[in-house]
Order: sequence, then C-alpha cells, then structure tokens
Amino acid sequence: MATFIVISLEQDKAALDKLITDRFGNASLRLENGDWLVAYIGTSKQLSDELDVTNGDKGVVIILNFHGYYGFAKNSIWEWINEFSRNII
Repeated sequence: MATFIVISLEQDKAALDKLITDRFGNASLRLENGDWLVAYIGTSKQLSDELDVTNGDKGVVIILNFHGYYGFAKNSIWEWINEFSRNII
C-alpha cells in the first residue's frame, strides 16, 4: 500500500471530500488545509482515475506519492501515516 497526498486547488472541495471519504474511509485523512492523505494500492495515475479527476473536469487536482516524511504536525497525523505506511510494498 502506498501513501498519497491529494491536493485540490478548487474553492469548492465538497464533492472530492465526499468521494474520498466514501471510497477510502479511515484509509484517508483530511488535513486542516483541505488536502488529503490517502492510502491506496496502485499508482498516482490509478488513484487519479479512481477519483475521476484525471481529465480535469473536476478542476485542478494534484496527486503525489510520498515515501518519506518529516516535520511537525498533530499526533493524529503521525499516527495515521505510521498506520498506513507500515505496509508499503
């Protein structure tokens, strides 16, 4: 399983928020700025396709796969990353 960050540059993020919540449940975590952490088995392109944002009809959405991390954040963020990054293949 890989860990991704999903960034929407759109003002109205409600549809994307609902889609990610419905599809990924606790394998997703919404950050305070509106970005998402998502645990997913697949590539950035496959996740983009699954979220139906690849063609740009839903605005500007950037999906990044990350393997390393460092910084200062709430414990809940580190706990989520620890939980879902343990099984990275």
